[in-house]
Amino acid sequence: MTIAVARAGSGSRAVGLVTVASGIIAAVGVAFLGGMFAAFAVGAQALGQRLGWINDVLVLVSYALLAPSVLAARTRLLPSAPRLANVTTAIGLASRAAPFTRLLKRIYRLFRDKDCLLLEINPFIETEDGDLMALDAKMSFDDNSLFRRGDVAGLRDFDEEDPKEVDAGGHGLNYIALDGTVGCIVNGAGLAMATMDAIVLHGGRPANFLDVGGGASPEKVANAFRIVMQDPNVRTILVNIFAGINRCDWIAQGVVQATRDQAITVPVVVRLAGTNVDEGRAILDASGLDLIQAEDLDDAASKAVAAVDGVPA
Repeated sequence: MTIAVARAGSGSRAVGLVTVASGIIAAVGVAFLGGMFAAFAVGAQALGQRLGWINDVLVLVSYALLAPSVLAARTRLLPSAPRLANVTTAIGLASRAAPFTRLLKRIYRLFRDKDCLLLEINPFIETEDGDLMALDAKMSFDDNSLFRRGDVAGLRDFDEEDPKEVDAGGHGLNYIALDGTVGCIVNGAGLAMATMDAIVLHGGRPANFLDVGGGASPEKVANAFRIVMQDPNVRTILVNIFAGINRCDWIAQGVVQATRDQAITVPVVVRLAGTNVDEGRAILDASGLDLIQAEDLDDAASKAVAAVDGVPA
């Protein structure tokens, strides 16, 4: 949680930017404890399914044993009074310690109870009369928790989002539009970042970040092509797949299907590695399409950037 504090009025002055890490630490701690609790309960339930009616008893016992400790831990993770006092003094609000401490505790509880990933108040001011006010805020939430946060999910305004990003999310794709010319279709956020870095290293600029995730079907890959090609700046597409959960033959089928059905006219560079890589490359070879295959990430990025130069702007 981040709070920028300032004083309002004619004597307005910036006091500074304070990062309150306790909320994030608390969220991680609670998630860890909650995971242990869930794993214990699931294990007990699996055993209970083999033992018939004992299942109910085991689940109830697991809740009875672990729930109090989890709840106690959540309470202890609340920032301590001395720590909050130190924060208050450091930003020059010692005279308003009591209301500021109350506010920080409420911010912490909001961050925890609404499954926040980010809670940023900027600016947070002290008026000339000594009142504390949050003038603006930015919040983001864990997508995995929205099924139980209907009040939060109902606030989403799709008109404020990139239509391509909304479309991608509906197909299980993580897409962020950028300003380059090399369209990227990659599995895994880390590999996607490395792919974009390699493109820049070879003198190009990525047009997007797109992570197809694990278990990408041919249809999912085809949707990735469709979304990437909605950007008129894309002059080549780089497909970089290191298959573990994914399968190279599925990816290859998706590449061939998309290139044919969508009449892709820009060069397509494909690098495959991992599960069923030989089968995937065979599908690409047998397609009869003018696909550019690469051996590794550096080779793929080099060929993708070179292909851009051959396509009219």
